[in-house]
Amino acid sequence: MIIAFKGTCSGWDVLQDVELMYANLVETDEDWQIDAYNFTQQIV
Repeated sequence: MIIAFKGTCSGWDVLQDVELMYANLVETDEDWQIDAYNFTQQIV
């Protein structure tokens, strides 16, 4: 079983990466990581 989270593959994705980088700098919680972890645990 393989679980993958999409990465950067186009110019538009690069812009989204910059937005996410900024959001991660100002964000103090880790809800997005918890959501990814919980999703993975449900699949496993």
